[in-house]
Amino acid sequence: MIDAFKAGYAEAVRIYEPVRDMLRKAEVKDWLKLQNIDPKDFKRFEQNGIVTARKMGAGANSPMVYSKAEIVKAVALIKAERTAILT
Repeated sequence: MIDAFKAGYAEAVRIYEPVRDMLRKAEVKDWLKLQNIDPKDFKRFEQNGIVTARKMGAGANSPMVYSKAEIVKAVALIKAERTAILT
């Protein structure tokens, strides 16, 4: 239930304040620790195409960014699936 709330809040932030939703590739590891998300889960999301990095600008040196909302939704989905399997 709490994960669904977090996912909804993150989606609202993404829509209304897109700059706050962006997370640079270099910042991902620290943010995952703060959110108690296993980096291995994040790697799996990325490999399966659930979470994707996007270029922030058109330049060659533009940073790759992730959407926090995308990551939170992926975590909520996995937790819901695990709960459904266990019950």
